[in-house]
Amino acid sequence: MRFFWVLLVLACFVAFFELGHRDIVTDTEGMRAAPAAEMLRSGDFVIPTLNGERYLAKPPLLYWTIAGAYKLTGSITALTARIPSALSGILLALAAYLVFRREAGEMAARWTAFTLIASPYVLERMRLAEIDIPLTLMTFLAMVGLRYACLAKTLLRSATLTLAAGAALGAAVLLKGPVPLLFVTAAAVGHVILEGPEHGRAIRLAVIWSVVAGAVAFVYMFYPLPVPIPLLLVCGVWIYCAWRYGGGRLKTGVILGITIVLGIAIAAPWGAAVLHRVGWERVQELFRGEVVERTYVASRINAGDPLYYFYGLPLALAPWGLLLPMHASRLEWRHRPGVYRFCVLTGWLSITIFSMIAGKEYKYVLPAVPFLLLATGCHLSALNLSLRERWVAIWLRALPYLLPLAATVGAVLITRRQPFPSLWISVWGMALAMVVALLYRRYSRRLDLSRIAFMGLMAVMIWQLSRCYLYTGEKSPKALGEECRLLIENGYTVESAKVYPGLAFYAATTIPVEQNPERVQLNLAGPEPYYYVAAQSVLAPLISTGDSNLIRYRSRPFTGNKLVLIGNRPLPDFSLKAATR
Repeated sequence: MRFFWVLLVLACFVAFFELGHRDIVTDTEGMRAAPAAEMLRSGDFVIPTLNGERYLAKPPLLYWTIAGAYKLTGSITALTARIPSALSGILLALAAYLVFRREAGEMAARWTAFTLIASPYVLERMRLAEIDIPLTLMTFLAMVGLRYACLAKTLLRSATLTLAAGAALGAAVLLKGPVPLLFVTAAAVGHVILEGPEHGRAIRLAVIWSVVAGAVAFVYMFYPLPVPIPLLLVCGVWIYCAWRYGGGRLKTGVILGITIVLGIAIAAPWGAAVLHRVGWERVQELFRGEVVERTYVASRINAGDPLYYFYGLPLALAPWGLLLPMHASRLEWRHRPGVYRFCVLTGWLSITIFSMIAGKEYKYVLPAVPFLLLATGCHLSALNLSLRERWVAIWLRALPYLLPLAATVGAVLITRRQPFPSLWISVWGMALAMVVALLYRRYSRRLDLSRIAFMGLMAVMIWQLSRCYLYTGEKSPKALGEECRLLIENGYTVESAKVYPGLAFYAATTIPVEQNPERVQLNLAGPEPYYYVAAQSVLAPLISTGDSNLIRYRSRPFTGNKLVLIGNRPLPDFSLKAATR
Protein backbone atom coordinates (compact mmCIF):
# COMPACT_ATOMS: atom_id res chain seq x y z
CA MET A 1 0.00 0.00 0.00
CA ARG A 2 3.03 2.31 -0.15
CA PHE A 3 1.89 3.59 -3.53
CA PHE A 4 -1.43 4.60 -1.98
CA TRP A 5 0.31 7.14 0.25
CA VAL A 6 2.53 8.36 -2.58
CA LEU A 7 -0.57 8.84 -4.73
CA LEU A 8 -2.32 10.69 -1.91
CA VAL A 9 0.56 13.14 -1.46
CA LEU A 10 0.93 13.66 -5.21
CA ALA A 11 -2.83 14.18 -5.71
CA CYS A 12 -2.96 16.69 -2.84
CA PHE A 13 -0.08 18.62 -4.40
CA VAL A 14 -1.56 18.91 -7.89
CA ALA A 15 -5.05 19.66 -6.52
CA PHE A 16 -4.21 22.28 -3.89
CA PHE A 17 -0.98 23.99 -5.02
CA GLU A 18 -1.91 27.64 -5.73
CA LEU A 19 -5.57 26.59 -5.78
CA GLY A 20 -6.89 29.94 -4.60
CA HIS A 21 -4.63 32.18 -6.67
CA ARG A 22 -6.97 32.23 -9.67
CA ASP A 23 -10.04 34.40 -9.20
CA ILE A 24 -13.55 33.27 -10.07
CA VAL A 25 -14.00 34.73 -13.52
CA THR A 26 -16.18 32.37 -15.55
CA ASP A 27 -19.95 32.41 -15.40
CA THR A 28 -20.20 28.68 -14.69
CA GLU A 29 -17.84 28.80 -11.71
CA GLY A 30 -19.64 31.86 -10.39
CA MET A 31 -22.93 29.96 -10.72
CA ARG A 32 -21.58 27.37 -8.26
CA ALA A 33 -19.71 29.57 -5.78
CA ALA A 34 -22.24 32.42 -5.45
CA PRO A 35 -25.41 30.36 -4.68
CA ALA A 36 -23.57 28.52 -1.89
CA ALA A 37 -22.61 31.84 -0.29
CA GLU A 38 -26.18 33.10 -0.64
CA MET A 39 -27.46 29.94 1.06
CA LEU A 40 -25.37 30.77 4.11
CA ARG A 41 -26.52 34.39 4.15
CA SER A 42 -30.21 33.59 3.69
CA GLY A 43 -30.39 30.33 5.65
CA ASP A 44 -32.44 28.75 2.83
CA PHE A 45 -30.76 25.46 1.82
CA VAL A 46 -33.65 24.18 -0.31
CA ILE A 47 -33.97 26.74 -3.11
CA PRO A 48 -30.60 28.02 -4.40
CA THR A 49 -30.46 31.67 -5.41
CA LEU A 50 -28.14 33.67 -7.64
CA ASN A 51 -28.07 37.41 -7.08
CA GLY A 52 -31.18 36.98 -4.93
CA GLU A 53 -33.22 35.22 -7.63
CA ARG A 54 -34.18 31.53 -7.65
CA TYR A 55 -31.61 29.45 -9.49
CA LEU A 56 -32.75 25.88 -10.09
CA ALA A 57 -30.73 25.00 -13.18
CA LYS A 58 -28.84 22.41 -11.11
CA PRO A 59 -29.68 20.41 -7.95
CA PRO A 60 -28.14 21.64 -4.71
CA LEU A 61 -25.62 19.02 -3.53
CA LEU A 62 -22.57 20.94 -4.78
CA TYR A 63 -23.94 24.14 -3.24
CA TRP A 64 -24.35 22.31 0.08
CA THR A 65 -20.77 21.04 0.05
CA ILE A 66 -19.32 24.43 -0.92
CA ALA A 67 -21.43 26.11 1.77
CA GLY A 68 -20.06 23.55 4.21
CA ALA A 69 -16.51 24.47 3.18
CA TYR A 70 -17.34 28.15 3.71
CA LYS A 71 -18.77 27.37 7.15
CA LEU A 72 -15.91 25.13 8.30
CA THR A 73 -13.18 27.52 7.17
CA GLY A 74 -15.01 30.67 8.19
CA SER A 75 -14.26 32.39 4.87
CA ILE A 76 -15.95 32.77 1.48
CA THR A 77 -13.16 32.81 -1.09
CA ALA A 78 -12.22 31.23 -4.39
CA LEU A 79 -10.01 28.78 -2.48
CA THR A 80 -12.74 27.55 -0.13
CA ALA A 81 -15.24 27.33 -3.01
CA ARG A 82 -12.91 24.90 -4.80
CA ILE A 83 -12.19 22.61 -1.85
CA PRO A 84 -15.04 20.14 -2.64
CA SER A 85 -13.88 19.72 -6.25
CA ALA A 86 -10.24 19.30 -5.23
CA LEU A 87 -11.13 16.70 -2.59
CA SER A 88 -13.35 14.88 -5.09
CA GLY A 89 -10.47 14.70 -7.55
CA ILE A 90 -8.19 13.23 -4.90
CA LEU A 91 -10.84 10.67 -3.88
CA LEU A 92 -11.46 9.79 -7.54
CA ALA A 93 -7.79 8.92 -8.11
CA LEU A 94 -7.64 6.88 -4.89
CA ALA A 95 -10.92 5.10 -5.68
CA ALA A 96 -9.79 4.22 -9.21
CA TYR A 97 -6.57 2.73 -7.81
CA LEU A 98 -8.30 0.70 -5.11
CA VAL A 99 -11.14 -0.52 -7.34
CA PHE A 100 -9.05 -1.63 -10.31
CA ARG A 101 -5.94 -3.09 -8.63
CA ARG A 102 -7.52 -6.50 -7.94
CA GLU A 103 -8.80 -7.20 -11.47
CA ALA A 104 -6.48 -5.18 -13.67
CA GLY A 105 -3.30 -5.63 -11.63
CA GLU A 106 -1.20 -3.36 -9.45
CA MET A 107 0.66 -1.56 -12.24
CA ALA A 108 -2.42 -0.95 -14.39
CA ALA A 109 -4.25 0.50 -11.36
CA ARG A 110 -1.28 2.73 -10.57
CA TRP A 111 -1.18 4.10 -14.09
CA THR A 112 -4.93 4.67 -14.12
CA ALA A 113 -4.79 6.74 -10.94
CA PHE A 114 -1.71 8.64 -12.07
CA THR A 115 -3.07 9.53 -15.51
CA LEU A 116 -6.27 10.80 -13.89
CA ILE A 117 -4.39 13.48 -11.93
CA ALA A 118 -1.91 14.13 -14.74
CA SER A 119 -4.38 14.76 -17.58
CA PRO A 120 -4.81 18.45 -18.48
CA TYR A 121 -8.59 18.59 -18.66
CA VAL A 122 -9.25 16.42 -15.60
CA LEU A 123 -6.80 18.43 -13.49
CA GLU A 124 -8.29 21.71 -14.66
CA ARG A 125 -11.79 20.64 -13.57
CA MET A 126 -10.40 19.47 -10.21
CA ARG A 127 -9.16 22.99 -9.57
CA LEU A 128 -12.46 24.78 -10.27
CA ALA A 129 -15.62 25.12 -8.21
CA GLU A 130 -17.59 23.04 -10.70
CA ILE A 131 -19.93 20.05 -10.67
CA ASP A 132 -17.85 17.94 -13.03
CA ILE A 133 -15.35 16.13 -10.79
CA PRO A 134 -17.75 15.45 -7.87
CA LEU A 135 -20.20 14.12 -10.49
CA THR A 136 -17.47 11.96 -12.04
CA LEU A 137 -16.58 10.52 -8.63
CA MET A 138 -20.15 9.61 -7.70
CA THR A 139 -21.04 8.28 -11.15
CA PHE A 140 -17.86 6.19 -11.21
CA LEU A 141 -18.72 4.65 -7.84
CA ALA A 142 -22.28 3.94 -8.99
CA MET A 143 -21.07 2.27 -12.22
CA VAL A 144 -18.43 0.04 -10.63
CA GLY A 145 -20.77 -0.73 -7.72
CA LEU A 146 -23.40 -1.92 -10.17
CA ARG A 147 -20.92 -4.11 -12.05
CA TYR A 148 -19.55 -5.78 -8.93
CA ALA A 149 -23.09 -6.28 -7.63
CA CYS A 150 -23.83 -8.17 -10.84
CA LEU A 151 -20.66 -10.26 -10.46
CA ALA A 152 -21.19 -11.02 -6.76
CA LYS A 153 -21.64 -14.70 -5.90
CA THR A 154 -23.70 -14.22 -2.75
CA LEU A 155 -27.00 -12.44 -2.27
CA LEU A 156 -25.71 -10.45 0.72
CA ARG A 157 -22.71 -9.08 -1.15
CA SER A 158 -24.83 -8.27 -4.20
CA ALA A 159 -27.40 -6.45 -2.06
CA THR A 160 -24.71 -4.48 -0.21
CA LEU A 161 -23.04 -3.36 -3.43
CA THR A 162 -26.41 -2.47 -4.96
CA LEU A 163 -27.20 -0.26 -1.98
CA ALA A 164 -23.80 1.41 -2.29
CA ALA A 165 -24.33 1.96 -6.02
CA GLY A 166 -27.78 3.43 -5.36
CA ALA A 167 -26.40 5.80 -2.73
CA ALA A 168 -23.67 6.99 -5.10
CA LEU A 169 -26.21 7.41 -7.89
CA GLY A 170 -28.45 9.42 -5.57
CA ALA A 171 -25.56 11.79 -4.85
CA ALA A 172 -24.89 12.06 -8.60
CA VAL A 173 -28.55 12.88 -9.28
CA LEU A 174 -28.41 15.58 -6.58
CA LEU A 175 -25.44 17.00 -8.45
CA LYS A 176 -26.78 17.05 -12.01
CA GLY A 177 -30.28 15.66 -12.25
CA PRO A 178 -31.00 12.62 -14.46
CA VAL A 179 -27.80 12.76 -16.54
CA PRO A 180 -25.94 10.10 -14.46
CA LEU A 181 -28.69 7.59 -15.30
CA LEU A 182 -27.29 7.40 -18.85
CA PHE A 183 -23.84 6.38 -17.59
CA VAL A 184 -25.17 3.77 -15.18
CA THR A 185 -27.39 2.30 -17.88
CA ALA A 186 -24.40 2.18 -20.25
CA ALA A 187 -22.47 0.24 -17.60
CA ALA A 188 -25.33 -2.25 -17.25
CA VAL A 189 -25.62 -2.69 -21.03
CA GLY A 190 -21.87 -3.14 -21.40
CA HIS A 191 -21.80 -5.77 -18.65
CA VAL A 192 -24.73 -7.74 -20.12
CA ILE A 193 -23.24 -7.77 -23.62
CA LEU A 194 -19.84 -8.97 -22.39
CA GLU A 195 -21.48 -11.73 -20.34
CA GLY A 196 -23.09 -13.16 -23.47
CA PRO A 197 -21.45 -15.88 -25.58
CA GLU A 198 -21.89 -13.82 -28.77
CA HIS A 199 -20.66 -10.48 -27.52
CA GLY A 200 -18.50 -9.98 -30.61
CA ARG A 201 -21.51 -10.24 -32.90
CA ALA A 202 -23.56 -7.96 -30.63
CA ILE A 203 -20.86 -5.28 -30.57
CA ARG A 204 -20.39 -5.36 -34.35
CA LEU A 205 -24.13 -4.97 -34.96
CA ALA A 206 -24.44 -2.17 -32.42
CA VAL A 207 -21.40 -0.32 -33.82
CA ILE A 208 -22.81 -0.47 -37.37
CA TRP A 209 -26.09 1.07 -36.26
CA SER A 210 -24.24 3.63 -34.14
CA VAL A 211 -22.45 4.77 -37.29
CA VAL A 212 -25.83 5.12 -38.98
CA ALA A 213 -27.05 7.16 -36.01
CA GLY A 214 -23.95 9.34 -36.36
CA ALA A 215 -24.80 10.03 -39.99
CA VAL A 216 -28.31 11.04 -38.94
CA ALA A 217 -26.80 13.29 -36.28
CA PHE A 218 -24.77 15.08 -38.95
CA VAL A 219 -28.02 15.79 -40.80
CA TYR A 220 -29.49 17.12 -37.55
CA MET A 221 -26.79 19.77 -37.45
CA PHE A 222 -28.44 21.42 -40.46
CA TYR A 223 -32.05 20.27 -40.13
CA PRO A 224 -32.85 19.80 -36.42
CA LEU A 225 -36.10 18.15 -35.37
CA PRO A 226 -37.83 18.28 -31.94
CA VAL A 227 -37.22 14.52 -31.50
CA PRO A 228 -33.66 13.24 -30.75
CA ILE A 229 -33.77 10.39 -33.29
CA PRO A 230 -29.95 9.71 -33.27
CA LEU A 231 -29.94 9.38 -29.47
CA LEU A 232 -32.99 7.13 -29.46
CA LEU A 233 -31.48 4.99 -32.23
CA VAL A 234 -28.19 4.47 -30.38
CA CYS A 235 -29.87 3.69 -27.07
CA GLY A 236 -32.39 1.38 -28.74
CA VAL A 237 -29.88 -0.69 -30.72
CA TRP A 238 -27.51 -1.19 -27.78
CA ILE A 239 -30.35 -2.20 -25.45
CA TYR A 240 -31.68 -4.56 -28.13
CA CYS A 241 -28.25 -6.17 -28.59
CA ALA A 242 -27.89 -6.55 -24.83
CA TRP A 243 -31.29 -8.22 -24.61
CA ARG A 244 -30.80 -10.39 -27.71
CA TYR A 245 -27.21 -11.54 -27.24
CA GLY A 246 -26.32 -10.72 -23.64
CA GLY A 247 -25.98 -12.89 -20.55
CA GLY A 248 -27.27 -12.38 -17.03
CA ARG A 249 -30.00 -10.09 -18.29
CA LEU A 250 -32.47 -10.70 -15.49
CA LYS A 251 -30.02 -10.24 -12.61
CA THR A 252 -28.45 -7.15 -14.14
CA GLY A 253 -31.87 -5.67 -14.95
CA VAL A 254 -33.07 -6.13 -11.38
CA ILE A 255 -29.90 -4.62 -9.93
CA LEU A 256 -30.06 -1.71 -12.38
CA GLY A 257 -33.70 -1.09 -11.52
CA ILE A 258 -33.06 -1.14 -7.78
CA THR A 259 -30.04 1.14 -8.17
CA ILE A 260 -32.04 3.69 -10.16
CA VAL A 261 -34.99 3.55 -7.73
CA LEU A 262 -32.64 4.10 -4.78
CA GLY A 263 -30.89 6.97 -6.54
CA ILE A 264 -34.15 8.71 -7.34
CA ALA A 265 -35.47 8.05 -3.83
CA ILE A 266 -32.45 9.78 -2.29
CA ALA A 267 -33.02 12.87 -4.43
CA ALA A 268 -36.82 12.77 -4.03
CA PRO A 269 -37.13 14.68 -0.73
CA TRP A 270 -35.39 17.72 -2.16
CA GLY A 271 -37.47 17.45 -5.34
CA ALA A 272 -40.67 17.29 -3.29
CA ALA A 273 -39.66 20.36 -1.30
CA VAL A 274 -38.97 22.29 -4.52
CA LEU A 275 -42.27 21.13 -6.02
CA HIS A 276 -44.12 22.33 -2.93
CA ARG A 277 -42.52 25.77 -3.07
CA VAL A 278 -42.40 26.57 -6.78
CA GLY A 279 -45.27 24.50 -8.23
CA TRP A 280 -45.58 21.80 -10.87
CA GLU A 281 -45.58 24.15 -13.85
CA ARG A 282 -42.21 25.62 -12.90
CA VAL A 283 -40.73 22.15 -12.38
CA GLN A 284 -42.04 21.03 -15.77
CA GLU A 285 -40.54 24.10 -17.40
CA LEU A 286 -37.16 23.43 -15.78
CA PHE A 287 -37.13 19.77 -16.81
CA ARG A 288 -38.08 20.62 -20.38
CA GLY A 289 -35.50 23.39 -20.68
CA GLU A 290 -32.59 21.80 -18.81
CA VAL A 291 -33.02 18.15 -19.89
CA VAL A 292 -35.39 17.43 -22.78
CA GLU A 293 -34.60 20.33 -25.12
CA ARG A 294 -30.85 19.99 -24.63
CA THR A 295 -30.89 16.57 -26.28
CA TYR A 296 -31.66 18.12 -29.68
CA VAL A 297 -30.92 21.86 -29.31
CA ALA A 298 -27.41 23.25 -28.90
CA SER A 299 -26.40 26.79 -28.10
CA ARG A 300 -23.71 28.62 -30.02
CA ILE A 301 -21.25 27.89 -27.23
CA ASN A 302 -21.68 24.13 -26.93
CA ALA A 303 -22.56 23.09 -30.48
CA GLY A 304 -20.46 20.35 -32.05
CA ASP A 305 -20.51 17.58 -34.65
CA PRO A 306 -20.97 13.87 -33.76
CA LEU A 307 -17.18 13.27 -33.82
CA TYR A 308 -16.53 16.10 -31.37
CA TYR A 309 -15.35 13.83 -28.54
CA PHE A 310 -13.53 11.32 -30.71
CA TYR A 311 -10.96 13.76 -32.02
CA GLY A 312 -10.95 16.08 -29.00
CA LEU A 313 -10.46 13.67 -26.10
CA PRO A 314 -6.94 12.55 -27.13
CA LEU A 315 -5.77 16.16 -26.80
CA ALA A 316 -7.83 16.90 -23.68
CA LEU A 317 -6.16 13.93 -21.96
CA ALA A 318 -2.73 14.34 -23.58
CA PRO A 319 -0.18 12.87 -23.52
CA TRP A 320 -1.99 9.78 -22.21
CA GLY A 321 -4.98 10.41 -24.44
CA LEU A 322 -2.78 9.89 -27.48
CA LEU A 323 -2.89 6.17 -26.63
CA LEU A 324 -6.69 6.01 -26.93
CA PRO A 325 -6.49 4.56 -30.49
CA MET A 326 -5.00 1.45 -28.83
CA HIS A 327 -8.49 0.64 -27.54
CA ALA A 328 -9.41 -0.48 -31.07
CA SER A 329 -6.66 -3.13 -31.08
CA ARG A 330 -8.07 -6.65 -31.44
CA LEU A 331 -4.91 -8.07 -29.90
CA GLU A 332 -5.36 -5.98 -26.78
CA TRP A 333 -9.06 -6.88 -26.62
CA ARG A 334 -8.33 -10.62 -26.67
CA HIS A 335 -5.45 -10.70 -24.19
CA ARG A 336 -6.60 -8.22 -21.55
CA PRO A 337 -8.68 -9.12 -18.46
CA GLY A 338 -12.46 -8.77 -18.37
CA VAL A 339 -12.37 -5.42 -16.60
CA TYR A 340 -10.39 -4.02 -19.56
CA ARG A 341 -13.12 -5.02 -22.00
CA PHE A 342 -15.81 -3.65 -19.67
CA CYS A 343 -14.04 -0.30 -19.37
CA VAL A 344 -13.43 0.05 -23.10
CA LEU A 345 -16.99 -0.87 -24.02
CA THR A 346 -18.67 1.17 -21.27
CA GLY A 347 -16.43 4.20 -21.78
CA TRP A 348 -16.88 4.44 -25.52
CA LEU A 349 -20.58 3.56 -25.35
CA SER A 350 -21.07 6.48 -22.95
CA ILE A 351 -19.22 8.79 -25.31
CA THR A 352 -21.25 7.53 -28.27
CA ILE A 353 -24.48 8.29 -26.41
CA PHE A 354 -23.38 11.84 -25.63
CA SER A 355 -22.17 12.28 -29.21
CA MET A 356 -25.79 11.93 -30.30
CA ILE A 357 -26.87 14.79 -28.02
CA ALA A 358 -26.83 18.23 -29.64
CA GLY A 359 -24.95 20.08 -26.88
CA LYS A 360 -21.33 19.01 -26.48
CA GLU A 361 -18.63 19.93 -24.00
CA TYR A 362 -15.82 17.72 -22.72
CA LYS A 363 -17.10 18.02 -19.17
CA TYR A 364 -20.27 16.18 -20.19
CA VAL A 365 -18.33 12.92 -20.72
CA LEU A 366 -15.93 13.17 -17.78
CA PRO A 367 -17.61 10.23 -15.96
CA ALA A 368 -16.43 8.01 -18.85
CA VAL A 369 -12.80 9.14 -18.54
CA PRO A 370 -11.75 6.88 -15.61
CA PHE A 371 -12.83 3.86 -17.66
CA LEU A 372 -10.94 5.02 -20.74
CA LEU A 373 -7.83 5.66 -18.66
CA LEU A 374 -8.04 2.21 -17.03
CA ALA A 375 -7.67 0.69 -20.49
CA THR A 376 -4.79 3.07 -21.18
CA GLY A 377 -3.29 2.13 -17.82
CA CYS A 378 -3.31 -1.52 -18.92
CA HIS A 379 -1.35 -0.55 -22.02
CA LEU A 380 1.17 1.45 -20.01
CA SER A 381 1.60 -1.35 -17.47
CA ALA A 382 2.68 -3.78 -20.20
CA LEU A 383 4.45 -1.42 -22.52
CA ASN A 384 6.92 -4.00 -23.78
CA LEU A 385 4.03 -6.07 -25.11
CA SER A 386 2.35 -3.00 -26.56
CA LEU A 387 5.48 -2.06 -28.47
CA ARG A 388 4.27 -4.40 -31.18
CA GLU A 389 1.83 -1.61 -31.96
CA ARG A 390 3.52 0.99 -34.15
CA TRP A 391 1.52 3.84 -32.60
CA VAL A 392 2.88 3.07 -29.12
CA ALA A 393 6.47 2.96 -30.36
CA ILE A 394 6.10 6.40 -31.95
CA TRP A 395 4.48 7.78 -28.77
CA LEU A 396 7.28 6.44 -26.60
CA ARG A 397 10.10 7.82 -28.76
CA ALA A 398 8.59 11.26 -29.32
CA LEU A 399 7.31 12.23 -25.86
CA PRO A 400 10.65 12.47 -23.99
CA TYR A 401 11.69 15.22 -26.41
CA LEU A 402 8.37 16.94 -27.10
CA LEU A 403 7.37 17.42 -23.46
CA PRO A 404 10.52 19.31 -22.30
CA LEU A 405 10.46 21.34 -25.50
CA ALA A 406 6.83 22.32 -24.98
CA ALA A 407 7.51 23.16 -21.33
CA THR A 408 10.49 25.35 -22.21
CA VAL A 409 8.54 27.23 -24.88
CA GLY A 410 5.69 27.66 -22.38
CA ALA A 411 8.07 28.99 -19.74
CA VAL A 412 9.46 31.54 -22.21
CA LEU A 413 5.96 32.73 -23.15
CA ILE A 414 4.90 32.93 -19.51
CA THR A 415 7.98 34.99 -18.64
CA ARG A 416 7.26 37.42 -21.46
CA ARG A 417 3.53 37.81 -20.86
CA GLN A 418 2.94 37.46 -17.13
CA PRO A 419 4.78 39.76 -14.68
CA PHE A 420 4.87 37.42 -11.69
CA PRO A 421 8.36 36.47 -10.42
CA SER A 422 6.98 33.66 -8.22
CA LEU A 423 5.33 32.15 -11.30
CA TRP A 424 8.59 32.43 -13.26
CA ILE A 425 10.48 30.56 -10.54
CA SER A 426 7.91 27.75 -10.46
CA VAL A 427 7.62 27.18 -14.20
CA TRP A 428 11.34 27.49 -14.93
CA GLY A 429 12.11 25.11 -12.08
CA MET A 430 9.70 22.55 -13.51
CA ALA A 431 10.99 23.03 -17.07
CA LEU A 432 14.60 22.61 -15.90
CA ALA A 433 13.69 19.45 -14.00
CA MET A 434 12.17 18.03 -17.20
CA VAL A 435 15.33 18.81 -19.17
CA VAL A 436 17.45 17.10 -16.52
CA ALA A 437 15.19 14.05 -16.67
CA LEU A 438 15.54 13.99 -20.46
CA LEU A 439 19.35 14.17 -20.35
CA TYR A 440 19.57 11.50 -17.68
CA ARG A 441 17.41 9.20 -19.77
CA ARG A 442 19.51 9.85 -22.82
CA TYR A 443 22.80 9.02 -21.16
CA SER A 444 21.46 6.03 -19.22
CA ARG A 445 20.04 4.60 -22.46
CA ARG A 446 17.22 2.89 -20.59
CA LEU A 447 13.54 2.74 -21.33
CA ASP A 448 12.09 4.29 -18.17
CA LEU A 449 8.44 5.19 -18.42
CA SER A 450 8.54 6.88 -15.02
CA ARG A 451 10.49 9.76 -16.56
CA ILE A 452 7.77 10.30 -19.14
CA ALA A 453 5.22 10.27 -16.31
CA PHE A 454 7.24 12.89 -14.43
CA MET A 455 7.59 15.06 -17.54
CA GLY A 456 3.89 14.80 -18.32
CA LEU A 457 2.90 15.84 -14.82
CA MET A 458 5.29 18.80 -14.82
CA ALA A 459 4.02 19.97 -18.22
CA VAL A 460 0.41 19.83 -17.03
CA MET A 461 1.28 21.73 -13.83
CA ILE A 462 3.07 24.46 -15.80
CA TRP A 463 -0.06 24.95 -17.89
CA GLN A 464 -2.26 25.00 -14.79
CA LEU A 465 -0.07 27.53 -12.97
CA SER A 466 -0.05 29.86 -15.97
CA ARG A 467 -3.86 29.88 -15.93
CA CYS A 468 -3.95 30.50 -12.16
CA TYR A 469 -1.92 33.68 -12.56
CA LEU A 470 -3.60 34.71 -15.81
CA TYR A 471 -7.10 35.21 -14.40
CA THR A 472 -6.31 37.75 -11.72
CA GLY A 473 -6.05 41.54 -11.53
CA GLU A 474 -7.23 43.20 -14.71
CA LYS A 475 -8.78 39.96 -15.96
CA SER A 476 -10.94 39.42 -12.90
CA PRO A 477 -14.26 40.92 -11.72
CA LYS A 478 -13.04 40.87 -8.10
CA ALA A 479 -12.19 44.57 -7.66
CA LEU A 480 -15.31 45.67 -9.54
CA GLY A 481 -17.50 43.41 -7.40
CA GLU A 482 -15.97 44.76 -4.20
CA GLU A 483 -16.59 48.33 -5.40
CA CYS A 484 -20.23 47.53 -6.09
CA ARG A 485 -20.57 46.00 -2.62
CA LEU A 486 -19.14 49.11 -0.94
CA LEU A 487 -21.44 51.37 -2.94
CA ILE A 488 -24.54 49.37 -2.02
CA GLU A 489 -23.55 49.05 1.64
CA ASN A 490 -23.19 52.83 1.84
CA GLY A 491 -26.64 53.50 0.40
CA TYR A 492 -25.80 54.21 -3.25
CA THR A 493 -27.94 52.84 -6.08
CA VAL A 494 -26.18 50.24 -8.23
CA GLU A 495 -27.89 48.22 -10.96
CA SER A 496 -26.68 45.84 -13.67
CA ALA A 497 -27.74 44.86 -17.17
CA LYS A 498 -27.95 41.17 -16.20
CA VAL A 499 -26.68 38.77 -13.58
CA TYR A 500 -22.91 38.35 -13.90
CA PRO A 501 -22.17 35.35 -11.62
CA GLY A 502 -18.50 36.15 -10.98
CA LEU A 503 -19.39 39.72 -10.14
CA ALA A 504 -22.22 38.53 -7.89
CA PHE A 505 -19.80 36.30 -5.97
CA TYR A 506 -17.42 39.15 -5.16
CA ALA A 507 -20.16 41.71 -4.59
CA ALA A 508 -21.61 39.44 -1.88
CA THR A 509 -24.90 41.31 -2.09
CA THR A 510 -27.83 41.56 -4.49
CA ILE A 511 -27.32 43.90 -7.43
CA PRO A 512 -30.76 44.74 -8.92
CA VAL A 513 -31.10 44.01 -12.63
CA GLU A 514 -32.36 46.77 -14.91
CA GLN A 515 -32.68 45.99 -18.62
CA ASN A 516 -34.70 49.02 -19.77
CA PRO A 517 -32.24 51.39 -21.55
CA GLU A 518 -34.60 54.36 -21.25
CA ARG A 519 -34.88 53.96 -17.50
CA VAL A 520 -31.10 53.58 -17.18
CA GLN A 521 -30.55 56.79 -19.15
CA LEU A 522 -33.16 58.54 -17.03
CA ASN A 523 -31.41 57.47 -13.82
CA LEU A 524 -28.01 58.52 -15.15
CA ALA A 525 -29.41 61.95 -15.99
CA GLY A 526 -31.17 62.29 -12.63
CA PRO A 527 -30.05 64.24 -9.56
CA GLU A 528 -29.41 61.15 -7.37
CA PRO A 529 -26.10 59.25 -7.52
CA TYR A 530 -26.53 56.25 -9.79
CA TYR A 531 -24.15 53.55 -11.03
CA TYR A 532 -24.68 50.88 -13.66
CA VAL A 533 -22.70 47.71 -14.54
CA ALA A 534 -22.86 46.05 -17.93
CA ALA A 535 -20.78 44.55 -20.69
CA GLN A 536 -19.19 47.18 -22.88
CA SER A 537 -21.27 46.11 -25.89
CA VAL A 538 -24.47 46.67 -23.89
CA LEU A 539 -23.31 50.10 -22.77
CA ALA A 540 -22.42 51.30 -26.25
CA PRO A 541 -25.80 53.00 -26.88
CA LEU A 542 -25.65 54.72 -23.49
CA ILE A 543 -22.09 55.95 -23.90
CA SER A 544 -22.75 57.18 -27.44
CA THR A 545 -25.37 59.63 -26.17
CA GLY A 546 -22.61 62.17 -25.61
CA ASP A 547 -23.81 62.99 -22.10
CA SER A 548 -20.88 64.68 -20.38
CA ASN A 549 -22.17 63.55 -16.99
CA LEU A 550 -21.41 59.89 -17.73
CA ILE A 551 -18.28 58.67 -15.97
CA ARG A 552 -16.82 55.31 -16.86
CA TYR A 553 -14.89 53.14 -14.39
CA ARG A 554 -13.00 49.92 -14.41
CA SER A 555 -13.10 48.43 -17.85
CA ARG A 556 -12.46 44.81 -16.85
CA PRO A 557 -11.79 42.30 -19.64
CA PHE A 558 -12.21 38.66 -18.64
CA THR A 559 -13.33 35.51 -20.43
CA GLY A 560 -13.92 37.42 -23.64
CA ASN A 561 -16.17 39.95 -21.93
CA LYS A 562 -15.53 43.50 -20.75
CA LEU A 563 -17.53 44.72 -17.78
CA VAL A 564 -17.81 48.45 -17.31
CA LEU A 565 -19.11 50.49 -14.38
CA ILE A 566 -20.57 53.89 -15.30
CA GLY A 567 -22.13 56.54 -13.10
CA ASN A 568 -23.35 60.12 -12.97
CA ARG A 569 -21.08 60.94 -10.01
CA PRO A 570 -17.43 60.27 -9.27
CA LEU A 571 -16.86 57.27 -7.04
CA PRO A 572 -16.85 58.08 -3.32
CA ASP A 573 -13.56 58.11 -1.41
CA PHE A 574 -14.13 54.64 0.08
CA SER A 575 -13.84 52.95 -3.33
CA LEU A 576 -10.92 50.61 -3.88
CA LYS A 577 -8.37 52.16 -6.23
CA ALA A 578 -10.90 53.30 -8.79
CA ALA A 579 -9.45 53.68 -12.26
CA THR A 580 -11.39 56.59 -13.72
CA ARG A 581 -11.56 56.84 -17.46
